[in-house]
Amino acid sequence: AGFITKLSRNKDFTDTIKDVLHYIGIGILPISGIINLICFIISFSLFSKQKKKFKNYNGGNEDILESIDHKLSVPLNIASIMIIFNYLFFSINMYTSVFSDLSKDIKILYFYIGTLIFILSFVWETLIQGFIISLEKQVNPEKRGNILDTGFRKDWVDSCDEYEKELIYKSSYDSFIATNGVCMVLWIVSLLGMLIFKTGLFATVLITILWIVCQGSYLSAAAKYEKKNR
Repeated sequence: AGFITKLSRNKDFTDTIKDVLHYIGIGILPISGIINLICFIISFSLFSKQKKKFKNYNGGNEDILESIDHKLSVPLNIASIMIIFNYLFFSINMYTSVFSDLSKDIKILYFYIGTLIFILSFVWETLIQGFIISLEKQVNPEKRGNILDTGFRKDWVDSCDEYEKELIYKSSYDSFIATNGVCMVLWIVSLLGMLIFKTGLFATVLITILWIVCQGSYLSAAAKYEKKNR
C-alpha cells in the first residue's frame, strides 16, 4: 500500500504515462486509417481469389471446396477482429478530439475524420462479411441465414453439420474460459489504475458487470440446456 501511494504521488511517473497516452491519442488517427486500408485490401483480395477459384470449379474434387471454405475464414476473421479494434480507435479519436491540448480546429478535424473512418470501416466490414456468407452458401448449399437478419447466428448454427456445431461449442467454451481470465487481469489493472492514477471506480464497475454477465449467461444457458435434455 505504501509503495502504491508513493507511486501515485510521483508526478514525473504519472506525467510520463499521461504524455505517452497523449501522443498515442494523436497518432491513432492516421494509424487507424492505414490499418483499415491494409485490412480492407487484404480481405477483399483473399475473398476475390476464393470467389474466382469457386467460379472455375467444375465439380468432382471436393477438396477444392473444403480449401475454399477454409480460406474464406481468414478475411472473415480479419473483419471480425477489426470491428473490435475500430471501436477502440473511435473511442481514442473521440477522447483526443475533446480532451487533448490540440487547437480547436485540429480537434474538430480529428472528430470528423475519426467519425468518417469509423463509418467507412463499418461499411467495409459489413460488406466483406456479407460477400463471404453469400459465397459460403454457394459452396455449402445447406447453409442458411442472412447477415442483416437479427436471427442470423441462430439460423447459421442450425444449418451447420454436427462437426461444425461441436467446433462452435468447444470454441465458445474456450472463449468463456479466456474471458474469465482476462476479466481477472483487467480487474487488477483497473484497481491499480484507481489507486495510482486516480481513475475512479468506473472502469472497475464496468469490468465487474462484464464478468457477471459472462458468468451469468453461461450458468443460465447451462441450466436451460440441462433442463431441456432431462
